[in-house]
Amino acid sequence: MTTTAVLKEIGMKNEGCCSQEKCPGVSQCSHGNRCERKLLKKAIEEEDREAVEGIFSIYGDLLGRLAFKYKSSLLPYTDAYQVAAVGLMKAIRRYDPDRGSAFKFYAYPNIEGELKKFYRDDAEMIRLPRRMWKLKSVIKEAEQSYLSANGTLPTPAHLSEILGIEEKVLLEASCLDNFIAPLSIDKPTCPDCSFQLGSILGRGDPHLDELEDAIMMEQAVEELPESLREVFELRMKTGRTQASVAKHLGISQMQVSRLESRACGLIRDFFSDRDTASKFSRS
Repeated sequence: MTTTAVLKEIGMKNEGCCSQEKCPGVSQCSHGNRCERKLLKKAIEEEDREAVEGIFSIYGDLLGRLAFKYKSSLLPYTDAYQVAAVGLMKAIRRYDPDRGSAFKFYAYPNIEGELKKFYRDDAEMIRLPRRMWKLKSVIKEAEQSYLSANGTLPTPAHLSEILGIEEKVLLEASCLDNFIAPLSIDKPTCPDCSFQLGSILGRGDPHLDELEDAIMMEQAVEELPESLREVFELRMKTGRTQASVAKHLGISQMQVSRLESRACGLIRDFFSDRDTASKFSRS
């Protein structure tokens, strides 16, 4: 909805908003400031939704410019525009017309402050010191000025000379964007590659979880008496049946069963003692 349509919809033309029969809108209207003040009055005092939409249509260009200024890989343009819109909404709610200053002079720092606040508090997974953020802004502005004047970006040495800052510090500040957010696993490994980063990342080895138990089992079996160890290994490692083991050792199947039970009991005791010792060591 255009500003003119909003003004007409909420009846402000009937209140003598503008002397023109067909108001072209606040930005072109000779009485534009009066139109804006009336919209603000309705938005603040009456919380009129259509008046708020009218103010947003007036300041749409400003929101777009600031969103473009602060867009980045961490904050795409559309998201930056939404953050800027939040800043404008806060400015409307906090604005006090009795102080005498024009709303546009109040809205601009509020919108820009909301964008800066997003970068400071929400965009980073790793919080950077404020001085480093300021240095990043100074470097970015210096690079843009140099680019406009010379048609190319400055080298670290040139930038160091322009700003009077050590080259090492500049390089550290320039690399900060690589550390405040993780890389996407969907990112290609190189510009000309179709392989994604996630395809070459290592994965957990399920056998590692079993390694400790396997080592303890070997220790437990080694501590068994020789007769029990032989029966246990024939049964568990080679997978023989009790009848096969009995025939191999020249004993009865009943004896094999008893020896196997004793071996298993001793191994359980071994693991139980280790668990108890481990609990005591942690406490």
